[in-house]
Amino acid sequence: MKSIEKLFTGINMSWKKVILISIISAVIVAALNCIPALEGTSFTVPAETLEVWIVLAVIIIWNCDKAVEAMAKCFVFFLISQPLIYLLEVPFKSAGWDLFQYYPYWLVITFLTIPGAFIAFQVKRGDLIATLILSVATVGECYFGVTQLKHCMNNFPNHLLIAIFCFVAAALMIVVMLKGKRERIIAFALCIIVTVASAIFMLYLDPSNNIASYSLPADKEWEVGEYAGPMQVLVVDKE
Repeated sequence: MKSIEKLFTGINMSWKKVILISIISAVIVAALNCIPALEGTSFTVPAETLEVWIVLAVIIIWNCDKAVEAMAKCFVFFLISQPLIYLLEVPFKSAGWDLFQYYPYWLVITFLTIPGAFIAFQVKRGDLIATLILSVATVGECYFGVTQLKHCMNNFPNHLLIAIFCFVAAALMIVVMLKGKRERIIAFALCIIVTVASAIFMLYLDPSNNIASYSLPADKEWEVGEYAGPMQVLVVDKE
């Protein structure tokens, strides 16, 4: 546990280390995302969603001494890593430079790290307010974990590792950053509530559960017959 605590709060987060982490994380994510055999697995999730990036961001933020420093370094971390991922993928992906059409989403995230890092830095206080702030990250990880478990159920064991990562990351952040018993109980309770609620919604209430996707040859005529049950049909006319 001491090594985990050092990871989150015991590193001298110099600018050199921030830039190094930015480059290394981008290279790893891009490399994994360019391996066809890994497509649709846990290893390519960081190229699409936030689970791993939340943890990397808080590691940088909580290893800073001042809020302004945390804001600047977290912003630069995303400013370097995200476009670098696309740049490294260009020679290996069929989309080529068109990959950058997805970057605006990450650019918005990058600018949101400025206020986000300031708020996340307050977790170092360790009090009740810090608990509520930390819960934004831990609850988010739990929600992502449930989402990944749903993907895993549809195509086992894909996405299982990233689902486990989400729940473990949430637990570690709580244990490392919150020392009071009351604060830990509140944080874990919020995670459990969100996990259960998300699981119920995704398994039983999510409308997308009733939608099936099928690909039909475009060079033939197709008729829709009778179907005994609820069904949503999406017709795409591609000329």
